[in-house]
Amino acid sequence: MSFAALPKAAALCGSLFDGASRRILRKITTKSIRRPSSLFKPAYLQSIMIIQPVNFEADGRQDMCDSCPDITVHEGRLVWSCRLEELKDYGDFVTTIAKN
Repeated sequence: MSFAALPKAAALCGSLFDGASRRILRKITTKSIRRPSSLFKPAYLQSIMIIQPVNFEADGRQDMCDSCPDITVHEGRLVWSCRLEELKDYGDFVTTIAKN
C-alpha cells in the first residue's frame, strides 16, 4: 500500500464508526468517480493529540498520562520518557510532598 492510500484507508476504516469519517469517505469517493486520476495523487491527513498533564495524589505520588505515547523501556522497566532523567540522575522518580 502506498503512502497516498493510507489516509484513504483510514477514512474507510473510520467510516465504520464515525460520522465525520463517513463524510470524508463520501468526498473521496465522489472525487474519485468524477476524476479517477485523483486516486493516484497524494492525500493528506492531520492528527492532533492532547496529552493529559500529571495528576498529584494525596500521598505525593504522581499519576502520569494514561496510555502514554512516549513510554520507553529503561533497565527492563516501562518508564515515561519525559521523566527518564529522574531515573538516570537519582535512581528513582522524584516524588512530591504536600505542603502543610
